[in-house]
Amino acid sequence: MKARQVLMRVTGAMLVVVTGSLDAQSSTNTQRPLRPGQNKGPTFMVPVFRSAERGLGVQVADVVRDRLMSDNLMTSMWVVSKKDLNANLELSGYSGSDALSTSDLRSLAQFIRAEEYIDGVVTRSADGDITLTATLNLPRGEGMEQPLTPVTGAKPGDVAARMSAEIEKARKQIKGATDCLQSHRQRQYDEGRLHAAKALREYPQSVFARICLLEIAFTQKAPADTLIRIAEEILAIAPENDRALEIVVDQYRAMAEIDKAYEEKYIASLKKLLAADPTNTSLQASVIRALATAGKFAEAKPIADEAVKQSPGDPELIKLQWGIYRALNEWKVAIAIGEEMVRHDTAAADTVFFQQLVAAYLSDSQPQKAQEAAARGAAKFANNATLWISVAQLARRNGQIPQALDAINKVLAINPKYPGVNLQKAAIFSEQDNVDSLRETLRAAVAAGEDKEIAAGMILPKANNLFQAYQKDTAKTVEGGDHVLSLLAFSDSLNPTSTSGFLMAATMVVMAQPLLTRASETKSCADARRTNDQLIAAQDLVRKHGRDFGQAAGGVMQGAIAYQEYADKAVKAFCK
Repeated sequence: MKARQVLMRVTGAMLVVVTGSLDAQSSTNTQRPLRPGQNKGPTFMVPVFRSAERGLGVQVADVVRDRLMSDNLMTSMWVVSKKDLNANLELSGYSGSDALSTSDLRSLAQFIRAEEYIDGVVTRSADGDITLTATLNLPRGEGMEQPLTPVTGAKPGDVAARMSAEIEKARKQIKGATDCLQSHRQRQYDEGRLHAAKALREYPQSVFARICLLEIAFTQKAPADTLIRIAEEILAIAPENDRALEIVVDQYRAMAEIDKAYEEKYIASLKKLLAADPTNTSLQASVIRALATAGKFAEAKPIADEAVKQSPGDPELIKLQWGIYRALNEWKVAIAIGEEMVRHDTAAADTVFFQQLVAAYLSDSQPQKAQEAAARGAAKFANNATLWISVAQLARRNGQIPQALDAINKVLAINPKYPGVNLQKAAIFSEQDNVDSLRETLRAAVAAGEDKEIAAGMILPKANNLFQAYQKDTAKTVEGGDHVLSLLAFSDSLNPTSTSGFLMAATMVVMAQPLLTRASETKSCADARRTNDQLIAAQDLVRKHGRDFGQAAGGVMQGAIAYQEYADKAVKAFCK
């Protein structure tokens, strides 16, 4: 980050200084000056090399720079002097003894109009030998980085001599490769391939030529296997070549969408691309998504953790991390990530998030917290029936019946026909043994399109319980029997069954006693006739449904016949 910031500050001054200084090389330049009529060769930059040993990168870079100046005429290579290089950096307040990052080094090369440059890492072995691992770079064009054979020597001068020879060999490809790229820009693809072939003859390990061939193939929409073959050739030479990796990733991704057999290759190539650019948040997200799609959540977890650590405020990365931990059932951490995510990014707290958070709390055995999360979501999205349903279900689970009923009524206000809501409300009334409210709610449920069989199944057990209590009641009333009979009739109207039919018959027989008693007391013809009619209906129902109820059916039939005699007498006595 520091190098990037510095280069942004340097830019204005850099252009001024370099423009003035490169036309007349500094007095420290040891290259032989141009003779009249001669033209300078490509501008070549040797920056400070990276090294874990303080000062070693500067020392080796200085010696390599001097060696290149002495080995090459200015007509073949115009090496930027240390004085000119440092002048630009020092104006920015940046030390000329510090190595730049790869991206900033490329920018620096473009600023000072260097057409070629070397980038390298210097190490020293335990026995004191120095090794320089370097790449030859062209700052214009993606992927134009040519790995050079690493060189080792006892002294910086030995390293410089060997590196100078490697650079000389690698530079033989540049003319053919750049001509290829020029032909590509002019859409002269066949001519471009000929230039690339020449570059490969000059330097068989040429990355530059292969990059040009890759760009031509890509522009001409070559088949995936062709693009992958060329890109893999590049990666065999330069494993971190970003352009080749991008092409491979894109092609394997497209192939994986059609054939899952390519998924592993896609993920592997994506990981390589990330390794070449480990702080790229877009790449991190792509790798995490690819692994998650493949079900490799455990593998995605450390990548997600590192990505969020590098970019703690990135909403996309945190959201991916939230998904990974939920997939791994690591609920406590997932919940903490989710709650933290919406504190920093309120837009992430959408309806899906609240549903996921509720599920996470439930999976972590925190039903009260789940209810609170659902209530937060419902408060934010007041017209979202799904969230209110969650509030109702969780409040009911937590024994908070008034809150559950309130939430259900909000759902009904939003959508009276919301699937299942009336049945949920009916279930609450059923638990409370509020039979009348249960019946009315089930009536509304059926009107809204709910399954009649389910509704009947909810009311019938309650009606049966009331019948059993009525049968045992020593102070039976006609009204009590009417209540039971109406519930059984409602159940039977929704889903006629032998149970509802038989229970109606049994209720009618049990009701005969209070009906006859009232008829006798009030001399009521209506009660007498009703008793008679119900007993006749009861016998018909027993004949229809009794076979499923064995001895109980016989008892009901005998009771109906016995009471029938008294009913007939009551009709004769009171209906004149």
